[in-house]
Amino acid sequence: VIFERQATLLFILGQAWDVGQRALKLLKDLSEESGSMQLPLSVGALDAWSYLMCKNVLDVILDQLSNNPINPLKQFVLELPPDRHGTGGLGPSQWVVRSQLWHLQLNKLHSLGLISKFITDNEPLGDISPETDTLTELWGSMTASVQSSSALDLLNVLTSRDIYNRTYVELAEQLIGALKHAGRKRMAMHASMNFAKFLLA
Repeated sequence: VIFERQATLLFILGQAWDVGQRALKLLKDLSEESGSMQLPLSVGALDAWSYLMCKNVLDVILDQLSNNPINPLKQFVLELPPDRHGTGGLGPSQWVVRSQLWHLQLNKLHSLGLISKFITDNEPLGDISPETDTLTELWGSMTASVQSSSALDLLNVLTSRDIYNRTYVELAEQLIGALKHAGRKRMAMHASMNFAKFLLA
């Protein structure tokens, strides 16, 4: 609730990219607190929620900047506006925020890939592993109550190796491009190396 109110005020003040910075801080704090408090979370729950949060927040920001505003009071983790990836004349600092959101989102997708056995040093275990079934059950119960299109999209990614790979490739390419626009050439090179490892795996 506090985050939604802060986001609303920032949108009104025309400081949309500050919403992204606050979202990153919120996710960092939640990750640390859940670890220190040893909360009994389902496998992959925090990774999946963080992935959705990054994606939804960035989509909301881009929607606001595209002169097609949505109601910022709506919960960020419920509904996704149409996906837009135009640059809109972004400055370096705005590309930094975008790259940070994509970096965290990609990290969470990687973690979910490990859980789903889509990323492994061993032989493929098939499109749906027991761990993926666990995530399917988790998000199935959630989407039944909140009708979340973003959660359904994530479920689709986690139940198909081909869709997972396409999503990973698209996100990695977006991250590398954003880092270059932000002037973070060393980080872009590091991200490119990690991407190459994924492609060669």
